[in-house]
Amino acid sequence: MTTDKSLQKKIQKLGLSDMSAQIYIFLLQSGGAYPSAIAKETKINRTTVYRILTDLHVKGLAVEVKKKNKLFYQLEPPVNLLAYTDMQIHLAQKRKKEAEQIFPDINALFEALPHKPTMRFFEGADQIVHFAYNDIYTQEGSYEICGWSNISEFQLSLPEDALDTYYQAYLDKGLSSRAFHQESEKYSRLQQRKTKYPQLFELQQQKYFKKDSFPYESQILIYGTDRVCIVTDHKETAVAFIIEDKIFHQMMKMIFNFSWDNYKE
Repeated sequence: MTTDKSLQKKIQKLGLSDMSAQIYIFLLQSGGAYPSAIAKETKINRTTVYRILTDLHVKGLAVEVKKKNKLFYQLEPPVNLLAYTDMQIHLAQKRKKEAEQIFPDINALFEALPHKPTMRFFEGADQIVHFAYNDIYTQEGSYEICGWSNISEFQLSLPEDALDTYYQAYLDKGLSSRAFHQESEKYSRLQQRKTKYPQLFELQQQKYFKKDSFPYESQILIYGTDRVCIVTDHKETAVAFIIEDKIFHQMMKMIFNFSWDNYKE
């Protein structure tokens, strides 16, 4: 029996694991089966099949009945799948409230720890877009972003809606920036994407360096009150890391200001 892969993926999105969704679909298509038959058809080992069937039973998605003194499994009515997702929402909301209640205590303990810089690492364009760049544009309040940038090719490869989100953040949050860029055809193309946000040109100050002055395909951004993000466009895959430390942030800002004030194009 061929499993409906498309439907299986949709069921996975409701919170079931890959194998749980596979067994759910098998029971749906077969009308019910013994664990041995499920294991044979799905090629999932029998011990795992029993564990998943028990889990589906506990979740109210499958029912076990005895046939010929053996346990036989079939699905509960599909409406139970809706009830299961409602329960997931309820549990998530409950956990969120519990997290909000204990947050002040946890945060107080965290703040009392000896000072240590925090570093987070991200690999690949997706992680850089969703985590590193998202962090850059979502700090509290209005602030300035400063840095050096020579990754126009990487930025041109990003989805246009992602760039639009960053540009819009400048306007919504009142952000501003000062940055050094390598003057190139690729950077000119990147600038053209901003034409639908004419206000950006007033919020973003730029100075240009020659290729020999900063040959690395990297970006260093200083932002918020304590963050520095470094992105490197390696040939294999782009990587980024964020350092969260007030002293390091202040040192980098001091170096940037010195470079900015003394740089002659």
